[in-house]
Amino acid sequence: RSSLLGEPEVNVNVWTNAKIPQGTLIYPFQGTIRLDKLEVYSYLDDNDIRHRFGCYDEITEVDRRRVRHCNWVRFLRTTTTYSAEVNIIGTKVKGEPIY
Repeated sequence: RSSLLGEPEVNVNVWTNAKIPQGTLIYPFQGTIRLDKLEVYSYLDDNDIRHRFGCYDEITEVDRRRVRHCNWVRFLRTTTTYSAEVNIIGTKVKGEPIY
């Protein structure tokens, strides 16, 4: 895939090492902070729905290198239709995103 900027888009996924029981509520700020070296490729579009559902995605420049700081919501794959492949659903309660 390519981004709008013509740069290649890398597929990064969100995984868990533990079973999450159905019905568990997960918040965008939850999870273990990990430091990984991922190439910074594309920006999310300003109208990407993940921004409205708790996505934190900031790209800064440090020592002439682009550095991304983000949460796990950045790497969710979104769809507009429900199917057997859907394994997490986002909604809002009192304006706050939960999954």
